[in-house]
Amino acid sequence: MRNWRLLFVVVFLLVFGGGLVARLGILQIVDHGFYKALARGQQSLPAVTTGDRGDIFFTDKKGA
Repeated sequence: MRNWRLLFVVVFLLVFGGGLVARLGILQIVDHGFYKALARGQQSLPAVTTGDRGDIFFTDKKGA
């Protein structure tokens, strides 16, 4: 009675692990170009823009 439960758990873990390895292989080998282009797009340098400077107001302890 207990033997089939152990076999079920082992088979489940092997199938789950195999699915994980297959998915990682697809992501790293098959879809490599897509994720490489995506990363390069995120690492590009942003355009530098100049904005208007705001006014700086100085006040003393009394608020004047």
